[in-house]
Amino acid sequence: MTTLDVLGGRKGITNEFRYHTLGVQILLGIIGITSGMNVLDFANEYLFKPLGIEPRSNAGCESKEDQFEYLMNKNDHGKV
Repeated sequence: MTTLDVLGGRKGITNEFRYHTLGVQILLGIIGITSGMNVLDFANEYLFKPLGIEPRSNAGCESKEDQFEYLMNKNDHGKV
């Protein structure tokens, strides 16, 4: 049994992969602690850069209203 099994992520209730926020939060913590890097910086360096994807920047949301506005904005955002 893996962590994904415990969190219901691998097969979920319907035997299909199910996104689970807790699993993402655990992974973010593992990446941050083991790499000593901000997760976005880690992704820019080791995921996006090798794939030729432009670096991303933090959305800078300080409130739930800021986050909602960011998510609802259909413009291309987050690029450095």
